[in-house]
Amino acid sequence: MPAGTYTLALVAPAQTNNNLLVSLIGSGWAIVAAIPLIWGIVPTARFTFVFLITESLIIGLFFVLGFVKLLTHGAGVAPSPHWFVPGAGTNYTRLHRALRPASALAAARRHAGRTRAPLSITHPDDADMFADAS
Repeated sequence: MPAGTYTLALVAPAQTNNNLLVSLIGSGWAIVAAIPLIWGIVPTARFTFVFLITESLIIGLFFVLGFVKLLTHGAGVAPSPHWFVPGAGTNYTRLHRALRPASALAAARRHAGRTRAPLSITHPDDADMFADAS
């Protein structure tokens, strides 16, 4: 059982090839995991909630430690709040201009067969869309 192997790898790495010990420890973990199920739904839910809180606290601790390390790493590039805000400092004008002809073409196809004239798929600003791209 992987639980037995992993437990032995943590506490006694030299014993990971001992099949009997691995099986006994894995069976012990299976019994420990089955106890809340035998008790019933309410204790199992409480047990799960305790593990959820514990796991959340550990993840939060690693988040805080990682953020402190990010602020004190001493690299040449200082951290910026823009790293954590999707789209911060991004100019969507070019993307909008690039997608506009496709959306206008789709609208023209939707209106095909109607009596009014189809929509234009060009825009005056599109002429310089890639002028400053490099």
